[in-house]
Amino acid sequence: MSRRRIARWAAASIGFAVLATAAWGQMPEGNAAWNAGRYAEARAAYDRVLAADSLNVRANLRVGILLSWAGQLDSAITFVRRARRGDLTDNDLQVIEARIHAWHGEYDLAVAQYDSVLRRDPAQRDAALGRAVTLSWADRFAEADAAYRTLLARNPADTAALTGRAQVAAWSGDNAA
Repeated sequence: MSRRRIARWAAASIGFAVLATAAWGQMPEGNAAWNAGRYAEARAAYDRVLAADSLNVRANLRVGILLSWAGQLDSAITFVRRARRGDLTDNDLQVIEARIHAWHGEYDLAVAQYDSVLRRDPAQRDAALGRAVTLSWADRFAEADAAYRTLLARNPADTAALTGRAQVAAWSGDNAA
């Protein structure tokens, strides 16, 4: 290897290390801003992280969530999917992606994702509740009611499931539920 190549390799390595260190330092800043509810500041910090490491799971997830809150659902899905690349079986990340699909009106896709999580972990409450909510939004009231009843069998005091059943009853015109 020539001296010139060694010098280029060393310069590139040092440059990458400096960039990675600077980006890594943005994660605590972004997380602190996120936890304090300063979301624009958090987004800026996460964008700096992603400029150096486009596959950073936490930064992609947080940017995806922020975009979903802003109604930019297509972009949100892109960021959440990028976050999931590291582990396609991460239940929490898949539940977040399913939720965004449901908000986007992609009910069948959302239900399929919730079902995938529930196959891996039948007790995953967020997936079970998200599935029930999505079924109700899709006007699949009988399935939604059954999903809420399953949640209530596990915990009869589950207020989200109780509220969901009442909403399904109202939306379907069944006042006896």
